[in-house]
Amino acid sequence: MRVAGIAICLLLPIVAASGQDSTGSSSQSGTTSQSGTSGGGTGLQTGDVQQATQNPLGSANQNTPTQATEKKPQAATFDIGSAGNGGQDQVVGEVRLMSGYSEIGGDPTRSFHTPGANNLAEVNYFEDHRFLLMHRLQVLSSFRATDDASIDPEHDSLQRAYIRLYGPRDEVIVGDALVNYSRLSFNQNIKGLSDTFKIGDNWKLSDVAGVFIDRWGSLYKPFEALPGRPYLAFVAGARLERKLLKDSSLGFNFSSSSDQLDSLPASEVGSAPEPARNRVGSIDTKLGFKRVRLDGEFAYSFTDFDIRSAAGCPDGCDSRAPQPELGVQSDWGGRLEASWRYKRVNLRESFVRYQPNFASINARQIPDLQDLSARASYDVTDWLLVDGTVRRSNNDLRHQLPFETTFWGPEAHFLL
Repeated sequence: MRVAGIAICLLLPIVAASGQDSTGSSSQSGTTSQSGTSGGGTGLQTGDVQQATQNPLGSANQNTPTQATEKKPQAATFDIGSAGNGGQDQVVGEVRLMSGYSEIGGDPTRSFHTPGANNLAEVNYFEDHRFLLMHRLQVLSSFRATDDASIDPEHDSLQRAYIRLYGPRDEVIVGDALVNYSRLSFNQNIKGLSDTFKIGDNWKLSDVAGVFIDRWGSLYKPFEALPGRPYLAFVAGARLERKLLKDSSLGFNFSSSSDQLDSLPASEVGSAPEPARNRVGSIDTKLGFKRVRLDGEFAYSFTDFDIRSAAGCPDGCDSRAPQPELGVQSDWGGRLEASWRYKRVNLRESFVRYQPNFASINARQIPDLQDLSARASYDVTDWLLVDGTVRRSNNDLRHQLPFETTFWGPEAHFLL
């Protein structure tokens, strides 16, 4: 009854705000469970595929064959240099209800199911409309209420929310934002402020500031309510990009992450999870010359892998690998990719090397790794592709481990 009441209360303002005919319905069914979904909306949008797809709620109208021939949907992309906004106004509301029953015939502590009747209600809202002259405004929110701990440890929770203002030369996002600067600097979701501005015809500046946490509830609920959450981290970053040629660019990136000790109860130095402080700077480039494509990046990091300890290590510490009592440790990482295509032949090579002390927390890269791969493919016919790959990976780059782990393997594929 509690879940149904929350769903009805949240549904009423959505129905009043949309004021449009709702179309389409779907149902989902599983073992001993029933669910229902309702939603409505009209129009298309142009947006960033990293922020909002054609319809973030997944309940777009189904076009008839006649409508499909008259108007083809445009790809959802955000081009900071594009001169037009082709989106149309739309308001979409969606309610999902599910009820299920689980019966455990054994030790209930060894099952992730919640015995008895379980209920779920989700209320989603999305709006996209023109704002001022050359901009568009998007608003998205997603709420969930459930008494099934296997679905969500929170009974009532905000799943996702953001406000996005974008135009031909700028974009501003407040709330949930996917930040993707480069593979070695910043590439993850944050909650905060992210903006991008085009400067002239060839420069683009992006910056971000906010927090990284697993869910919205971890920002305001006590640790006892969500005991498995990670440290709250203050994050910031920036990217300056220069367009060189038609298919070439140069980028300068900065990334910062600082775990907050007071966001979790106090614990011993060296115990998991380890709160860290990380700073990364990188330069990346993309070059295109006719049939040749190059993509490379070099990054350098400064990391304190456990900020609970003071700088200074007793005798016996090995600086070749991350240590909790060594203070700030620095190292580098790099990658290089190349591809070449001529008629039916396609060659691709990739090399990455991340030193043992290199860390990029906002990009989630694995340290102490060297990987080399070469791939060749040939289009035998229009329906047959022959593909071959050789790859070698290893760790222990500074001989700091008892032994080295090496992976080497050739592969061959015939694709129809």
